[in-house]
Amino acid sequence: MDGFADDPTNGANHYYDVTQNYTPTWVDDDKFVIQINTVRFYRL
Repeated sequence: MDGFADDPTNGANHYYDVTQNYTPTWVDDDKFVIQINTVRFYRL
């Protein structure tokens, strides 16, 4: 064990919850990394 936890988002630096009533302007499907529950993660 190296003392670091794995990053389940693979380096994503933006996220938003899909249950919100809007999609942020920065969302780019080409930059989508993973969705965990209702949160979508992106690497921009």
